[in-house]
Amino acid sequence: MGILKYFAKKGFKQSEKEIINFLNIFRAIPDDEIPHLMSRVALIHYDMSQYTPEFSKLISSDVGANQGAITSFISEMNGIINDLHKKGLAEQVAAAKFWNVTFRCMSNNRFRHYGQNIWGLASVAERLDSIKEELDTLLENAEMDGNKKLEERVRCAMGLADFVPPQFRDG
Repeated sequence: MGILKYFAKKGFKQSEKEIINFLNIFRAIPDDEIPHLMSRVALIHYDMSQYTPEFSKLISSDVGANQGAITSFISEMNGIINDLHKKGLAEQVAAAKFWNVTFRCMSNNRFRHYGQNIWGLASVAERLDSIKEELDTLLENAEMDGNKKLEERVRCAMGLADFVPPQFRDG
């Protein structure tokens, strides 16, 4: 086997391992805690869209599209997750990891079923009211603290609370 094929196969196996590990962790989250996580996923979605327009383009990719760019973006997400870890921002780490794994599921058509499983477990449409309640609570806290920047971020994230990447939507 050539060196390039070796590294490609090793990267494929590593991505699949990370996806499966995340899926197992996600399955263990109590149902009543998922809206909290998904509210933070919406917030990171907004933040990443502001940080780099490429994020929005990539998460809206159809099946099989932009896989090279998606694979490159995974490395960027890893750096963001490491920075969040260093800052001690555990909720943001979990939400950014959710997006990182989503991108991994989009990076190869053979991983798509994992993404469908993860987003199916998230049940965004069924939990939308609870997700928005979590964001409302975060907004109220930001208002009480006078944190205008967080207020703006949360208001924008509310519009993203029901987003599911196209390739993981039902039907």
